[in-house]
Amino acid sequence: MLPTLEFVRLLTGQTHRPARFPGRTPMGPHLEPHEQAVLVHCSVCGHLTEPFELPGRPDKLCLECSADLATALLLTAEIDAATLAGQNANPLVSEFAELSRNMLSRSQSADPLK
Repeated sequence: MLPTLEFVRLLTGQTHRPARFPGRTPMGPHLEPHEQAVLVHCSVCGHLTEPFELPGRPDKLCLECSADLATALLLTAEIDAATLAGQNANPLVSEFAELSRNMLSRSQSADPLK
């Protein structure tokens, strides 16, 4: 008796079937994709997008806003470290201010990718 295809997949560690037509989206009986992406509104700009989450934060963000927020968090930590070390933090503060202005204008804009 020959092993079944499912048994061979189990032995080889395959958890899914290989695509019959690579590069094409599998379609259901009503011509809808089987795997639909989850879209949410960005917490900052409101853009309807695939969510990106930062560790330890509950916000659902678009890619641009998540990158800006991560940069803002890093800049805040660097400004604090420079201030505690008695170093000049003015360039970091200027960069943080510009980043904050950009995020604010994006959040108030009708065009979410401005």
